[in-house]
Amino acid sequence: MNSDDIVFPIQLTLKIIAVDGPDIEARLIAFLAKEGIDNPVAEGNHSANGKYITYNVETTCNTLEHMREIYARVADIEGVKMVL
Repeated sequence: MNSDDIVFPIQLTLKIIAVDGPDIEARLIAFLAKEGIDNPVAEGNHSANGKYITYNVETTCNTLEHMREIYARVADIEGVKMVL
């Protein structure tokens, strides 16, 4: 599938992998709220050694550019290691 096959708007579930820490969830929620994404952030799995945690959040993207921007900006949050 290439980007020409995606029909917008599209509902995405962002899977955010971050270093587990006392304020990472609050930082994610604050950033998402600032971006107008007020959907609940759901805590997911923890890594076996407890260093990493996964969060899931749903959002709607209206364009490919918006989708890429959201992925990139979430990935830039301190403590976030990867966004899928």
